[in-house]
Amino acid sequence: AENYDIQTAEGTLTVRPRVTYSPNTADVVLGIPAMAWYDYLGSATVADATGITRTGYVLTGWQDRNTGATIALGATISPINRNYDLLAVWTLDVFDTAFDDNTVDAVTNMPGSILNSAYTSTVALPAQVPARAGYNFMGWRTTDIDGTTTTIAAGGTFVMPAKDVTFYAVWQIIISPVQYAANGGLGATYVEGYYPTFGNVTVDGNNFRRTGYTFLGWGTGVNSGVVYTPGDVFVMPATPVTLYAQWRQEFYTVRYVVTGGTTDELDGTTPYAVYENLAYNAAMPVPDDPAEEGYVFDGWTTAVPAR
Repeated sequence: AENYDIQTAEGTLTVRPRVTYSPNTADVVLGIPAMAWYDYLGSATVADATGITRTGYVLTGWQDRNTGATIALGATISPINRNYDLLAVWTLDVFDTAFDDNTVDAVTNMPGSILNSAYTSTVALPAQVPARAGYNFMGWRTTDIDGTTTTIAAGGTFVMPAKDVTFYAVWQIIISPVQYAANGGLGATYVEGYYPTFGNVTVDGNNFRRTGYTFLGWGTGVNSGVVYTPGDVFVMPATPVTLYAQWRQEFYTVRYVVTGGTTDELDGTTPYAVYENLAYNAAMPVPDDPAEEGYVFDGWTTAVPAR
């Protein structure tokens, strides 16, 4: 253009290639290095993973945007004769799942740890159920998944967070009934109460009756014999308890006495007949009728007649 005057001058031009770094994700990434400049045909040391973080991922290398080639962390580009735009290469991080029995008591059938589960993968808990005497297993509890308390049953699943997870066993003490059985006596079996495992139970008194028998105490079986007496204390097991009344059968003696006679057998004192070891409700034995000259036998009575 006519209104311009073009002039030239000598100068010095320095060519310096640059290296830029891209997180290569929409996720939040901390610690991405700033752009760096290097001498043309010199050497450039690529950033390593120090200080670079992305939740649930591990930085494993860089990819040259221009060629698609992978460049190792901390590698050297030599000679560097162009600009490099490097894209972060990520690999899912892996985490472990551990199980805690959550008690000082002995626990069997505990599962082992689950190792190297990838972030966001679905993890299945073992189906095996731990066993603790006197308790029911209610599931696995943790706050490690999302910060809230989460309980998962054996065999359940969860999505792996970007951290190790520890599950704690949840236990519920077993509550069982104590009941009493008449075991031949009069009265229905009744539940006296419900007790937690390892709790103290005071043995109840006898509320049953059995004619012809004497109550001796309580047994753990129909014919176990006396194990407890009323007022005894035992430790509640993890199962229901039934106590059975233990009875002793009584036996009786029947004596027949004849009054008004003059012989030894009819003197009103010496038994005319004796029957021993007779059980309640057994047939009553009756002796032969006594005979006395001048008299007719009229029967037997439990009341002593006047002479």
